[in-house]
Amino acid sequence: MRNSITLVQESEQVSDASMHEVIKDLVKLSELLKSGSRSYGLANSIGKEQIMKIIFSELFISGNTLTYQCKNGFKALQNRFSAVCDQTGWISEALQIDNSIKTSIEAMELFLPHQPAGP
Repeated sequence: MRNSITLVQESEQVSDASMHEVIKDLVKLSELLKSGSRSYGLANSIGKEQIMKIIFSELFISGNTLTYQCKNGFKALQNRFSAVCDQTGWISEALQIDNSIKTSIEAMELFLPHQPAGP
């Protein structure tokens, strides 16, 4: 019985550490998106297109309607608005795509310092 309790406690500690790491990654990705938003406003058309390609896999405008699908780790930030009853469920989902979140962070970090300036 003691071994079972110890295993459960260790599993909870690993889960808590993983959750903490994912939340840190999500905060970092969110901050990079803020920087990307500022950069987008200053970018030329090529820079704007590159930012959109990093963030979105699909982006359509039809009349007054914008339809989009986020790429990779950005889906975690997109999905946080759809969990009305389960406000922490999106964090659990983010745990499942943590590698994609890290990939999205890397893509934003690689792009932002090299973004072409000016219209």
